[in-house]
Amino acid sequence: SGCDSVLYLMCDSKMHDFYEKVGFRKIPSVDLPKEMRRMFRLGLAMTWLARTMTRTPVWIIAMMHAAPRDGVPTK
Repeated sequence: SGCDSVLYLMCDSKMHDFYEKVGFRKIPSVDLPKEMRRMFRLGLAMTWLARTMTRTPVWIIAMMHAAPRDGVPTK
């Protein structure tokens, strides 16, 4: 087994269930690649600002999807 590539994403926590259904899993931000971690921290600051200004509950999470070598997703 193993994987050839990994896809990372940041999304509103409300979308967690949707992305999990298509093979993504939630990960701690420390597991993101260095540049993506920087963007995640910026996203945290931006969502904090949005929450403060609009009083809308927005929380971002990090997720990843590892593509299997044979191209067949596993569940």
